[in-house]
Amino acid sequence: MPISSCGYAVGTGIFTPAEIHQLQTGITETINRIARGFLTPYETSCPERPFAERLERVAQHDRAYAVALVHAVFADAYHDPRIAGLAAHPRLLDSVTRLVAPRQITGQVIRVRVNIPSFPQTRSPWHQDATDHRSPVVLACWIPLVDTTHANGTLEVPHSTELRGEACPHSSKAP
Repeated sequence: MPISSCGYAVGTGIFTPAEIHQLQTGITETINRIARGFLTPYETSCPERPFAERLERVAQHDRAYAVALVHAVFADAYHDPRIAGLAAHPRLLDSVTRLVAPRQITGQVIRVRVNIPSFPQTRSPWHQDATDHRSPVVLACWIPLVDTTHANGTLEVPHSTELRGEACPHSSKAP
């Protein structure tokens, strides 16, 4: 589906399973590094748990500790070279270049976000991303690192809102 008909495009086949695993590993290693720096025993960070379950398991046992780990991921994981490397990923750049043509890519911002069921407050409420009519940013990419469901934080996109020139309403509450 062309982006001009609906305001968004879905890219498939951009990342291999091995590349997704490397991104997960970058976040896992951020958690490990931060967890080793706390006085709380490292084992409390549930390092044996799979990527998709780890922070949720920590939150079930020690909510405050899990909050600290989640915020560490927000603040630091984008420095990992595997995650920072998204800015130069050839298939992603090719897809984005085709989507924004005839405009050219002039920069990028990488933000790592974590959505886990125990912390619904870490989910972004309904909002318009940085790609509104007041911004030079014309495209945002959402790259989930686990299979997504309504329960674990899927992306919702309103149909054609940006194309009508209307700003998406911002809310402090999810719909």
